[in-house]
Amino acid sequence: MDTAAVLGMTGLTVGEGRRTRLRNVDMDLRAGEVVALVGANGAGTSALIEAASGRRPPAAGRLCVHGEPVSPRDESEALAAGISTVAQHPRIPAPLLTAEALYRHMPEEAMPADRRAAAQQAFAAHGLDFTGAERIGSLSDAEIALVEMVRVAHEGSSVVLLDDVASALSGFDMLLCMDLLRRMAAQGRAVLYATHRLEEVRGLCDRAVILSDGEVRAEVTGADLDRDSLVRRVFGQRLRRRARPLPAEPGEVLLSVTGLGTAGGVRGASFSVRAGEVLGIAGLRGSGAESVIRAAAGREEVTAGTVEAVESSVFVLDDPTRGADEAGRVAFRRHLQELTASGAAVLLGSPDLTEIIGSCHRVAVFRDGLCCGVFENSALDEDRIVALSAGSRRGEDPRETEEQVRSPAPGWHPSDPAAVHQDWPYGRAVPVALPG
Repeated sequence: MDTAAVLGMTGLTVGEGRRTRLRNVDMDLRAGEVVALVGANGAGTSALIEAASGRRPPAAGRLCVHGEPVSPRDESEALAAGISTVAQHPRIPAPLLTAEALYRHMPEEAMPADRRAAAQQAFAAHGLDFTGAERIGSLSDAEIALVEMVRVAHEGSSVVLLDDVASALSGFDMLLCMDLLRRMAAQGRAVLYATHRLEEVRGLCDRAVILSDGEVRAEVTGADLDRDSLVRRVFGQRLRRRARPLPAEPGEVLLSVTGLGTAGGVRGASFSVRAGEVLGIAGLRGSGAESVIRAAAGREEVTAGTVEAVESSVFVLDDPTRGADEAGRVAFRRHLQELTASGAAVLLGSPDLTEIIGSCHRVAVFRDGLCCGVFENSALDEDRIVALSAGSRRGEDPRETEEQVRSPAPGWHPSDPAAVHQDWPYGRAVPVALPG
């Protein structure tokens, strides 16, 4: 173990026999660095973070913080030892207030006297408008991820472990996450950042540790941190994803939405999707994009508007590549092409704007609950989507595509049992159906 390491792992093993998820891993984290932890799905990245955070005690091996052995049995004990963690799927009781969630691992004597006021101040310091009084159960995945990021930023630990936290974030929220990571590293903390979004590693991390089948396979720095190099090392081959989808030859309108209103604050949204095309729904957190997808999929209430769809020919995909590795993303794009080639119409929502640009022929951008335009793919990039959703138009605006919306259907509702639900490997897909 490196004597200068803030966190040292020696012979770390999780599981036994065929259920071994991590095998004899040695790794050190040093002060002031951000280290990427990458691997294919099932490589052991989550198992490593669970073992170091106390969520899953290792079967063998040793953990040291500043050279002192530690054996945390839960996240509170890990924090007492100097380790903060954001899990891939945070286990936070839904009734907790955001102020309570922010300080939940701290000992009582270390908590501020007025947790709500302190929480509001902490959130505001990072540009978030949470008051401390919101219920965790009312927040989106992205909002919970941001609460967790602010929590670890303010816990003052020596080590920060992040398990795929970026998968729920897009746009400004991702920039906020990256800024928080850099700030924590600048404070002399050691940061381990597990991620499948390999294109972000080079601009954020000092080095990357690659896991495969529960073992450390390589450690890379410098130019080898670029996406293509990491893909080759993780998967042993080149995996190409098109920057933009193949051109489509759209057919008839299969899904038509008029004047859609939702319980999540969407107002008067109208758009259509044609056979053979993918329409993306994009926007920053709070823009209404998530609400549109959830309403179309039945996971949120429709309060106004009408929907017309052709049964079994329309698919609603809700964040389908979240948590998927690079091979899974490539497979998803291939499957999407097969769907559209068969004449299906696809409505795709994702916080990952790279996925939106790479998969969708047109994109409906939302801001403050309103659809501010439906744009051809060629007229957009990630920066323009962020600018449109934030209400800032820099430079020449993309030209809005005229929507030809057909007459609405009489009273379809997504909670109707006639809607068929189908699970996909990397997310949720709902073929939309009308009652007979």
